[in-house]
Amino acid sequence: MADQTLPPHWVLRILGTSGEVTPLPQWSNLIVTENITGTSKVTFSMPGDSIEATKIVELQTDVVAYRNRVRKARRRIVTADDDLDDTYKLAVTAVDYRQLLRSRQLHNNITFTGMSQGVIVSTLIAWTQSYDSGDLGILMASNGDGGITRDRTYETGDLIGERIDQLSEVINGFDWHIDNNLGLWIWNPRREQLTTKVLAYRANVARLRRRSTASEFRNVVTFYGDPDHTVPVTVDALPDPRGRWEWEGSSNSVKLQETVQEHAEGELERRSNPRSWFEATIAPGKWDELLLELGDIVTLQVMRGRLNFGGPCRVEQIQYKVDVDGGEVVTLGLRAEPGAG
Repeated sequence: MADQTLPPHWVLRILGTSGEVTPLPQWSNLIVTENITGTSKVTFSMPGDSIEATKIVELQTDVVAYRNRVRKARRRIVTADDDLDDTYKLAVTAVDYRQLLRSRQLHNNITFTGMSQGVIVSTLIAWTQSYDSGDLGILMASNGDGGITRDRTYETGDLIGERIDQLSEVINGFDWHIDNNLGLWIWNPRREQLTTKVLAYRANVARLRRRSTASEFRNVVTFYGDPDHTVPVTVDALPDPRGRWEWEGSSNSVKLQETVQEHAEGELERRSNPRSWFEATIAPGKWDELLLELGDIVTLQVMRGRLNFGGPCRVEQIQYKVDVDGGEVVTLGLRAEPGAG
C-alpha cells in the first residue's frame, strides 16, 4: 500500500492499438475528470519533440492514468494540439468510451419488444462493435437494470450513445458507465452507495461553491415524438405557487406512444425538482481519508451567512488537477439529494 503521508504519485502511460504500453516520463497540467453522466476526460501537456510524443496517434491511442498505482482513467486520445515557440508543447485531450459511442451510428433499423433495458444497451453496443473496424473491446461487467422492460425502435443513422442516454433518462431508467477495463456497468435506478462520510466546510473542505438551479425549474413538460406515429404528451406538477413554467422537448426517433409518455414523465421528474449543485474543493491532505467514488452519498455541512446546509448529497463529479511536482487539488461535484435543498 502506498504511503499516504507522501504526496500522491501519478503515472501516465499510453496504450497503442496493438497493446504496446509506453510510459510518459514528462507531463504537466494533468486534469482527470470523472462524470456520472456526460463526458469524462483526461487532459495534459507534454514535450512535443519527445520520443513518446511520436507514438501518440489521435483517435487510436489510449492514455491510462494511475494514482498511487490504482488505475483512475482510461481514455481515448481525440486531439493532440502542437504549440511551438522556443519550446514545443503538445496539448492532449482524451475522452471516455461512452463519448466514443455517441459518434457511432446504426446502419439499419432495429426493434426491441418487451426487452430489458440492459439488454437493449448491450445489444446496441455489440451491434456497433460488429461493424468493420468497430470493435472497442467493451464487454458487459454488470447488468443491474432492474429487469425493467422497454419497447423501442431505432433507425438507421441514430447515434448509439445518444439513444442509450435517452433510454437511461426515462422514469425508472438507469445510470451507465464503461470502466477503466472497458467493462459496461448498468445500475437501476441509479448508481449510488450510501456512506457515513462527512464533508464539512473549513474541516476537510477548503472551498465550497454553490450554483443555484432555480432557473432550471419547470413544472409543465410537453414531449413530442415522431409526428407520423405519436401525439404530443403534456404532463404537469400543478398547482404551484411559483406559477407556470413550461418546457418542450422532442425526438423524431420515438415512434411509440408509451415511450413519449415515459420521456415526458422523466423530464418532469427532473425539471420540477431541481436540486442544488455544489463544488467542494478538498482541503490539502484530506482526500486519502475520503477516497470517494462516483455515486457515493455523503453528508455535506456548511453554515455561513445565508448558506446553511446540512444534508445528503451524491457525488456526480470527481476532478483531479495535478502539477508536475505532484501537487494535487481534488474537487467534487455534489448534487443535493431530493428534499435536502
